[in-house]
Amino acid sequence: MKNQIVFFLAYMVLASLSSQDLKPIIDRSEMKIVAEFPGIITSQCLGFVNPPSLDLNLLPSLVKVRNHHQSKNDEALQKIKALNYILKKQNNGADVKLSEQVSPLVKNPVVGVGLKANKNTGGTPMDNTISISNSGWVVSAANSSINYVKNGVVQYIQNFESFLNNEYPNTCDPVVIWDPEFQKFFMYIQQCGLKSNNKIALLFSKSSNPNDGWWFYSIKADPSGGFFDYPKVGQSTKEIFVTGNVYVNSKYDHSNIFQIDKSSGYSGQTLRYTTWNKISSNNQFTLLPLNYGLNATYGPGTYLVCTESSGASYIGFYDLTDDLDKNPKLLYQEIPTATYGPGSDADQRASDCKLDAGDCRTQSGYYINERIHFVCNSVAPDKWGALAYFQLDVNTKKSSHDYFASTGWDYAYPSIAFYGKTKTDNESMIFFQRSNEDNYPENRVVYVDGNFNFSGSVLVYSLWETECEQFGVTVNRWGDYTGITRNYSLSSPSVWVGGAFGDFDGYWNTYIAEVHDSGESSVKDGTKEIAKSSLYPNPANKRFNLKFSAPISGSAVFEIFDNYGKRIHKVLESKISQGDHIFAFETSTLLAGEYFLQIQFNNQTIINEKFIVLP
Repeated sequence: MKNQIVFFLAYMVLASLSSQDLKPIIDRSEMKIVAEFPGIITSQCLGFVNPPSLDLNLLPSLVKVRNHHQSKNDEALQKIKALNYILKKQNNGADVKLSEQVSPLVKNPVVGVGLKANKNTGGTPMDNTISISNSGWVVSAANSSINYVKNGVVQYIQNFESFLNNEYPNTCDPVVIWDPEFQKFFMYIQQCGLKSNNKIALLFSKSSNPNDGWWFYSIKADPSGGFFDYPKVGQSTKEIFVTGNVYVNSKYDHSNIFQIDKSSGYSGQTLRYTTWNKISSNNQFTLLPLNYGLNATYGPGTYLVCTESSGASYIGFYDLTDDLDKNPKLLYQEIPTATYGPGSDADQRASDCKLDAGDCRTQSGYYINERIHFVCNSVAPDKWGALAYFQLDVNTKKSSHDYFASTGWDYAYPSIAFYGKTKTDNESMIFFQRSNEDNYPENRVVYVDGNFNFSGSVLVYSLWETECEQFGVTVNRWGDYTGITRNYSLSSPSVWVGGAFGDFDGYWNTYIAEVHDSGESSVKDGTKEIAKSSLYPNPANKRFNLKFSAPISGSAVFEIFDNYGKRIHKVLESKISQGDHIFAFETSTLLAGEYFLQIQFNNQTIINEKFIVLP
């Protein structure tokens, strides 16, 4: 007993001296060692990347081929999804229709400033990721392109081929995070279009401003030569953790964990890391390393969780026990939970092209106050796609979860961020996508507290359907991720989100936005007034008038699209001064029918209004 007291006092002294939130002393008696420390590896820095921005009006265009994020047992999964598609249409499996479980006692999300960011690259999916610095720089990345945003305006755009000094001709699956300990960004990018021996790029920003450039490292993704895919990134105070699934001959084989020293990376020195690639647990598909919820870090080591891709009644809990220099071990325990399972592919309006809703692999999560919060795709009792929100107490090893769903909609690809002010606040924001045959694919956000009380979800952005014909398929890739990040440039809770939407050309595009509740916003939304503008008369047979007020001077583009999303005519591209404006345009060149007028102001789409031309 005396030794235990001394150890506890020493632990508390260390906690008070450290900037990190120390992991609690948990009961590890039922956790088994599934990997021993493999030893430290080193890699030389390849130099500095800081290419100039492309013209902001240019469209990055690289390869169209994207790897299929195959599930652990893909054949069985597809059979389950096909059956659930039939059952949901029949509305079997539920006595009553479900609706979003709205509580009147919780906070309601408010969508602030938003803008189109990473443009489509001719491929699917977008694989969105987003992060923000304490000084308000937003880094938004998607397959093959990266944007920097400040004060609600895109300041920088580049394709990843140029960004990586032409070292990686085919990239995908970027992941970017903000490091509150070093006050810098970390970013992961990988080679795609291969079946084996791909490389991964590890980038450490030189400062909190991404325009100052990044230190660049390239390492082999799998020591045994497999193809590494579906990355997840987390961090402790001293280290970055990158995980991914390894495929051999196009079949899932094992998972890897990279444990990477931060200090060497952020200084451009020889990188110190290790690769955990001989993990003996049965449940290791898509391991999620957990970031800390608040503007701080935790450690030493990290916690990881995973779910079974085809569904199960348990989750996997991992404890990577210590830092690189402390001979860490990887421990594992299977935790019982309520059953979860995959839904089915989603329909969308005006198209026979279905959207791939993926599987139940872990999507996103965080750790705070001795509790893990994470989300994944699941299925509701009526067989429509749902979001599953889990909580895991690391002390008691007890798990609980609930789903968020509504009959007639398929929900998919959630991401989650902490939304409390202090670590004892059990509050989160969840960003997700949903679709059905009567609506275009939507990006939405919902608030949830620690007792699984949800707000109603709020629309962030929706525009058009996406098509399959360009890729010769009947089911188009939808996710495979959405992005969400806590905004720590504010004292009040706020998040930034980034997700894919269908554009007028039938491809995916990216929309990012700030979301808060009744608190402050980090960006003054100077374009909201324009959204109140009026198009009149409507319908008309000779001329339309557009009236709106510009709160600031800026660049405006007016374009007309037909009802099938085809761009018909660019009406105006001009600088516009602050104040009230009235524009008129003739309809003599348009056939009778329905059209859409889209207006972009300072790179933001602020009007997408339908109008009718009479005979």
